[in-house]
Amino acid sequence: MRWIKAPAEDEPVLPPGCSTIVAVVSARAIGAPLDARVAHRIEFLQRVTGLREGELISPAHVGRLIASPEGLRKCASGRRFVPLINMVDDPERAALAREAAETALGLDSAIERVVLACLNRADDPVVDVVRR
Repeated sequence: MRWIKAPAEDEPVLPPGCSTIVAVVSARAIGAPLDARVAHRIEFLQRVTGLREGELISPAHVGRLIASPEGLRKCASGRRFVPLINMVDDPERAALAREAAETALGLDSAIERVVLACLNRADDPVVDVVRR
């Protein structure tokens, strides 16, 4: 239920035959301090992003988490990988999420797109799709 996390050693657990991974991170994490209120498995996030506990989470940190083979791309090799930045519920968050998406796209050429969404919006949850 926290806004950001990195996978543990034994995660993600994928069902046999899984061909697509949708990795979700919240735009609300951007600008928040790295602490247990917003983050799950702080020690894994620190290792993947370079953040220190208490440091503000930037779009670059989220982009690194998305693109890292130790982060959200873990176990994605050979599968379709669709990163989704959720809770993009205002123009400020949209700009920060776009920056994170552009960072991820710049770090890993295997990522084709990053979906920005507000999944609690009933009419059309997709805010934008940032493509390479």
